[in-house]
Amino acid sequence: MAAKYFSAADIEEFRDCFYFYAKEKVISDTKLLSTVMRSLGFSPTITEIDQYFKKNEKDNRIDFATFLEVLHQHMEKEKCQQDLLNAFKAFDKNQTGTISYNDFYHLLTATGERLSGSDVDKIFKEAGVSKGQPIKYKEFMKVVLTPLPDY
Repeated sequence: MAAKYFSAADIEEFRDCFYFYAKEKVISDTKLLSTVMRSLGFSPTITEIDQYFKKNEKDNRIDFATFLEVLHQHMEKEKCQQDLLNAFKAFDKNQTGTISYNDFYHLLTATGERLSGSDVDKIFKEAGVSKGQPIKYKEFMKVVLTPLPDY
């Protein structure tokens, strides 16, 4: 059972959201699965949603216990987000939840897989980052890690 992977507080939050949207006490289609997962802050793609539903549905339905399994499967995929958060925290010496604009700009343009200044400017613009202002990295991550809408 997937409940062993989550804290009691997490399960309560998941349950509240699940039953808020799943009026019939089950998820019966991919659209509803997507809505519930995204409401909980996850960022599954349409392809992932389709795969989770096909793999986990029983009689075209996903109950809460099965939903926890789906969340566990997806969290394994989203583990990279935690790794990214940990990397930001390593540069947040004062634990303020921010990284300086100049430090982050330098990291993106001068280390690892270097980005051009214009690419960084585009990313910052999309994320609503103001030049010279500290970057709230959790908010930044939400913007850049949210998948584009599947139209």
